[in-house]
Amino acid sequence: MARVPASMPAVDRLGISAFRKMVIPMGIRQNTATYTFMPQIHSNSASGQDRAALINFFGRDTAIHHINNWMGDEGVIKSIGWSIMPAKTHEAYGKPVPVNPYFKSYLAQLPSMADKCVNVHGLTKDIALVKSVVADKYVKNGEYLVKLIWWTEDIDDGIYNEGCAEVALKYREEKI
Repeated sequence: MARVPASMPAVDRLGISAFRKMVIPMGIRQNTATYTFMPQIHSNSASGQDRAALINFFGRDTAIHHINNWMGDEGVIKSIGWSIMPAKTHEAYGKPVPVNPYFKSYLAQLPSMADKCVNVHGLTKDIALVKSVVADKYVKNGEYLVKLIWWTEDIDDGIYNEGCAEVALKYREEKI
């Protein structure tokens, strides 16, 4: 077996056959004929630039940084949930996958974003713009909580992650 430099992405170091062994049992693809390795999907032969898809938790981690900046030192993230590309988007790209019974659209909870969904993969060399809206404020068990709906966009307004966070904030007296 040929040695692969450690500087290569983890999937490339493992090799495609090892990657297939990991992916096939999870039911991500149905047969070898329709399998396409992710970087090939994003190959741009016209410009000669191949761009790999970001690992899905990158968008979540970027959103956590955004939420931490928004809530400040006194806030606490109580819970966070997120979704990635739904089956209907995969199908639109000609890459059908089984419907995830646990998929949840957080953007559908916002009237201004109800018609939006995750429609792209975040790609390397893209700008990640995390946006959020306070969807609800409430008190529960003596804690002042905020429900924050967030999403991650690329520079072309493509959405590649969406989610919701419950954040506990310190009570602030209203100024009169």
